[in-house]
Amino acid sequence: MENKKSLLSEFTRRAAQRLQDKRKPLRIKLHVESIDEDIVVRGLTEDEIFECQDMNTDENPLRGDKYGVYIGTVSPDLRAVAKELLEIGEIREAIEVVNIFSIMEITEIAREQMKLSGFASGGVTRIEALKN
Repeated sequence: MENKKSLLSEFTRRAAQRLQDKRKPLRIKLHVESIDEDIVVRGLTEDEIFECQDMNTDENPLRGDKYGVYIGTVSPDLRAVAKELLEIGEIREAIEVVNIFSIMEITEIAREQMKLSGFASGGVTRIEALKN
């Protein structure tokens, strides 16, 4: 019985640590060839990811990726860049700032964000089938 309590206690401790870690968005630095610059992106929250998915349409299937890159790029702060570009009339809506990247780069940046956010495939491995 003591062993089960010990296992439960250890699992609870690790679960609490994992939940705390998930609250801090992970960040990575990526090099973007078309602008020959490094950028820093953060992982997205579940709500942000679902919001991105809802933005995709038949006419614009990459809008969600573009939005994720827009909100998740922290250096340079694309929101601040978009604000300045809007003020000088270079873009019509803020999300257009990501058009500084190629379509493939937008997709690759979004893919890296998904990995950071824990939405990449993998992570669970079947060990064995158990009989009841």
